[in-house]
Amino acid sequence: MKAAEASSEKPVLRQDVIHSTESSTPSLSSKQISLNGQVHLVVLFAPMKEFAAATERIDGIKALGRGVYMVHAKSSEARDLVTGIRHISFKKTRAIPRVKEASLGASENRTYTVVSYSFDGPSAQQKTQAQRLIRRSPCVRLRPGVLLFPHLRKKEFERYYLRDAKHQLYNARAFVTKMVENGATVRRWSRLRLIGPSSEELVGKAIQRMVSTELSSIEFQLARLREVAAKPGVPPRKLKERFTVLARRFRVLRANFTVVQNIWHHDTQKDLRRTYSLVLKTRHEIAAVVEGSVPFHDTGNSSEVRLELSPTNATETDKS
Repeated sequence: MKAAEASSEKPVLRQDVIHSTESSTPSLSSKQISLNGQVHLVVLFAPMKEFAAATERIDGIKALGRGVYMVHAKSSEARDLVTGIRHISFKKTRAIPRVKEASLGASENRTYTVVSYSFDGPSAQQKTQAQRLIRRSPCVRLRPGVLLFPHLRKKEFERYYLRDAKHQLYNARAFVTKMVENGATVRRWSRLRLIGPSSEELVGKAIQRMVSTELSSIEFQLARLREVAAKPGVPPRKLKERFTVLARRFRVLRANFTVVQNIWHHDTQKDLRRTYSLVLKTRHEIAAVVEGSVPFHDTGNSSEVRLELSPTNATETDKS
């Protein structure tokens, strides 16, 4: 594939300068992924009609998806347009540093994959399945429909993603496959490196926002469950079933966020410990009101959150 030819007047973005792997059918019809050194991938944090309109008159910028653009670095108009907007910029890289080299704040030693997905009139089931897949994927939501994944060497993928056999996690490639099966149109850009300290800061904030949002949701539902358990006449089976769903969801997120911490060196343990203590508190409070049923069983292993149920309900496997 030939590189884009330089123009003496305006930098022109050609279709062969940047490509994504685009998949809209289970056959995973793909194009070669490539980024020219002068073309950056830019993700906006908020939609702007003015920005979208401006891209139609500026040759140095091209829309690739919702909030995702390729920008020619030599276009002053494109640079000026992007500079005043909160965004994250990426450039192509060949090197894939080891995780141990990617110390906190060392953005030049980290590689990423950006995934953009969309549905054409999604059903409630498709939305639910997409959310379940995201929770099983160590990624960061940059904006609706745009996710940031770590790009790892094969051995490190096996080390971090496959270490917990009980909780399957998806990398960017597996996530794309699952989303296509779910009816989404997906694009993927791999081997990317962040540009500038502001991009690194925004990614860190996005990680913290993701961790806080997911765990706060579980904590809120645990509090609601304790309120219900305190009321007389609540069927014990309903309490146990609901707790099992929340405990399972917490285990999946814990496996997910542990990978995020190990790869991106973002501390998630404090937040996980807080939520875990609420999981235990809820378990004990429900056990106190469930009379005449099989009690909760503590295995003595603090890494496990278990609930002894009848044989038909005892599965620990996430049904997502």
